[in-house]
Amino acid sequence: MTDLTPEERLAHLAFRTLFPDSDLSVQDGPGLDQDPAFDDLRRWIAGLWPTLSPAERQQLSRVRKDVTDPVGTNPRSLRERLVTVLGHDAVARTTGESGLPAALGTDELTNDQLLSAVRVQLGRADDPGKDSTSMADDNNPADDFTIDERGLPDTFDAEKYTKAVKRLFRDRDVDLGTPTAKAHRAYVTGALIRDSYFDPGSPGFDDAFVEQFDEGYTLAETMATFRLAAQNGRRIRYLDVYVEIAEEIAAIKGDEGATVQELAAVSDAVIERGPVDDNLAAKVRSAFDGFVGQTPSYDSLELPDIVTEDSSQGVYEPSNIRACSMIGAAMHLDRAGLMSAVDQSAQDWSDGVLPINGAAGRLYDPYVWEARDRLDPAARQIQYDRIKELDDYLLRFCSAVSERERATFLSEYLIGAERDRRKPQPQDAGVRKTARDLLGYASLHGWAYTQFAAQRIGNHIRQCVEIIEHPEVQKAYAAPGPWQVVERVNAMSTGRSPNISKELTLASTGKEIIDLLASKSLDIAANRISMPLFPTAEQNGGRAVFSRAEYQRLLGHVENWLAASAVTDSQRFDAAQPREVRSSNSLPAMGGFSGSDSTVVRDQLMQMVGSGQMPTADQLNQLFGAN
Repeated sequence: MTDLTPEERLAHLAFRTLFPDSDLSVQDGPGLDQDPAFDDLRRWIAGLWPTLSPAERQQLSRVRKDVTDPVGTNPRSLRERLVTVLGHDAVARTTGESGLPAALGTDELTNDQLLSAVRVQLGRADDPGKDSTSMADDNNPADDFTIDERGLPDTFDAEKYTKAVKRLFRDRDVDLGTPTAKAHRAYVTGALIRDSYFDPGSPGFDDAFVEQFDEGYTLAETMATFRLAAQNGRRIRYLDVYVEIAEEIAAIKGDEGATVQELAAVSDAVIERGPVDDNLAAKVRSAFDGFVGQTPSYDSLELPDIVTEDSSQGVYEPSNIRACSMIGAAMHLDRAGLMSAVDQSAQDWSDGVLPINGAAGRLYDPYVWEARDRLDPAARQIQYDRIKELDDYLLRFCSAVSERERATFLSEYLIGAERDRRKPQPQDAGVRKTARDLLGYASLHGWAYTQFAAQRIGNHIRQCVEIIEHPEVQKAYAAPGPWQVVERVNAMSTGRSPNISKELTLASTGKEIIDLLASKSLDIAANRISMPLFPTAEQNGGRAVFSRAEYQRLLGHVENWLAASAVTDSQRFDAAQPREVRSSNSLPAMGGFSGSDSTVVRDQLMQMVGSGQMPTADQLNQLFGAN
């Protein structure tokens, strides 16, 4: 049961929190699926998940994978957050039906009221389960204290850790029911965590425990008043100070118990500052403020979450990618002779040798007079040269997708049973890499003027298509269709006919593929193992980056693009193999082009020369990085 999605694991946690007395099991006996409330919870959380903020999803995604005892293995803070999210949504749907005051804001609701609202939404208002102490008391890592799990390793098990500390206390015949023993145990737990002892079974843990345990029996330094020594006249030990400090922290936090880390840190700071009965409240306040102002940090070999939704948002720019796809499509339409044919046709119309008037003439008129606002062939070629490697990246991606589909189909044909079928590479890692390479290249080359050039070229293409689709134009050239006009004009003016069918397929399918990838760029950049690239039979309804319908549409475009490019089986197999690409930035170089590759410098020079501008000495120095 460890391969469930976060939403499914949250459903298990919510069900056990709402109905802790349920006899249904995830291992043997009647399963949770037999309870309609669990099925409703699963659908509810799945529908609510996309509406949550990235921060909320990141917090709730920390739910433990083991669902055999979700209440016991997940921290209290996560359970409370889940109840809050579900409760607020339930109140929004059922205000007035759950016995809640209609004017009461959701931020003012108690935990019991939120649980009640969720049960009403599930149709189980008559099954209240346990009272609110099930959230607060049953599974606290220390009876009156909690463990702050921020910054701790993902493998840290609060329940196991607390049991280990309790066992060591009981081995020393300590009555854990007294307030002093509770505070002592909380301090020791917090001190061990702050010293980065996260595993009770690690070497040195028991020795570190003994050191912290014995320190509690050290006599505290007090003033002559012995204000804290009013305990049957005996001297104050450190563990007596822990109790007083815990009460002071609870007063500061508004009767909310201290965490074990807070108690350990504040106690150490207060004891270090001298007499413990000299203005204790002010010392506790000062030490507490100093501790909470810091982010919990512990020595660990665990990596933080370096790839998240927030960090993935700026990796690729979808608008840049779509701009490159437009220029790539225009390059193939230019090779098909679309622009040159319409330019020649407009020139014939302007010279008075093309017998067209009326509606068709009104299309030619703006085309002729707006020529200076369009990119001429030389300017368009500069844009094409800038993305000249786009088709190579597209070939690698299309080949990887095609090979992935072939491998899946062949496995199904040879084996038959889905459960025994060979799975594609884990989470389609090879295809995902080619997609990331393609998106990275398009995003990098879509900045600045490329955006505006793509818009101008797009308007140019639309004007050309309107002209060749007009019946009068087709009639004037005795052509049965629009692209026959292009074929005939090119044949008449240049003496050759371009491969229109091939270039049209490459233009349309290539743009569809890249635009579809652009719409999924955030999920592709996040590279989450829990979310495969394409849907598989083993998912059982789990979410993939591409839905089944989107995958089928993508697959159709991929096969058409490969067929139009005349890619052989051996070429397809070779192109699908992972390869290291040249390192590139996600942002263009600023402050000149010093150190950039020669392609960028050449493009700048071609653009200057194409516009009739001779580069000055200062411009050349800037381009080539001369001093």
